Amino acid sequence: QKLAQKVIDDFPAQFSMKWKQMMFNKLGFKNSDDSDAQLVHELLKWMQLHDADYTNTFRFIMGDDFLPDEFTLIYKAKDFHEWFDKWNKRVDVNEGGKKAAIDLMKKANPVVIPRNHLVEEALKKASEDLDFSAFNELAQVLNNPYTSQDVKEKFLLPPDSEETYKTFCGT
Repeated sequence: QKLAQKVIDDFPAQFSMKWKQMMFNKLGFKNSDDSDAQLVHELLKWMQLHDADYTNTFRFIMGDDFLPDEFTLIYKAKDFHEWFDKWNKRVDVNEGGKKAAIDLMKKANPVVIPRNHLVEEALKKASEDLDFSAFNELAQVLNNPYTSQDVKEKFLLPPDSEETYKTFCGT
C-alpha cells in the first residue's frame, strides 16, 4: 500500500518530466533547460490563440512545405515570427545545430495522424455500406505516420467545418 501511495504521489512530477521531454523533442531541443519550457508554453499559447492545427504547426516549424496558402496565413503573423526567431536562436545552440534539431523533430512529430473526421468517415462507410475502402486507405496512410509520404491533402488538413469533435476512451 505504501508503494502504491508513493507511485500516486510521484505521478505529477513524473508526468511533468515526461511531458516536458516530449515537447522538447517535438521542438528539437537537446540538452534542455527551464528556459525551453517557456518557449514551449509560448508556442502552445499562440496555437490556442490562433486556433492553429497542432500537428501541422510542428511540421511548419520543421520547414515542411506542404500546406496550401490559406493554411499558412497564421504563420505570417508577427507574434508567430517573434516566437519563431526565438526558436531559431535556441536550436542554433543545439549540439549539431538546426539539422540535429530537425532530425529529432522528425522522430517526434508525425506527418499524418488519425484525424477524427477521417476515422468517422471510414467507420461510417464500413458499418453502413460495408465499404472498407476508406478504412483501408486510412490504415495504409497511418501505417508509417512519421514518414514523409505522398498522401492526399485530405490526410494532412483538419476538416473544413468548424465542427468540434469530442472523443471518449471507449471509442
